[in-house]
Amino acid sequence: MRKAAVCLVLALSALLFSCCREETGRELLDDPAKLERKLEGKTYAEVEEMLGEPDGMLSGFWGDVYHDSEGNEIVIYYDEDGVVETVLAPG
Repeated sequence: MRKAAVCLVLALSALLFSCCREETGRELLDDPAKLERKLEGKTYAEVEEMLGEPDGMLSGFWGDVYHDSEGNEIVIYYDEDGVVETVLAPG
């Protein structure tokens, strides 16, 4: 009985942790609307900390290229102060 109670507590704790966890990282790339909200006002360094190293960079503009789980290209443009200005994503 005690073993079952411990397993139940551990299972509920894991479920609670996974439901309440703030979504960051590359999984954000699969939801363009959420990605845009999360990146609003972020600096270049904050974006790289959140999403990791970009898959590529732009030439001529300050921006980074990332790819979602389906291989679609997502481009993040920065203003002259290094703050996210525009997020171009499919969808």
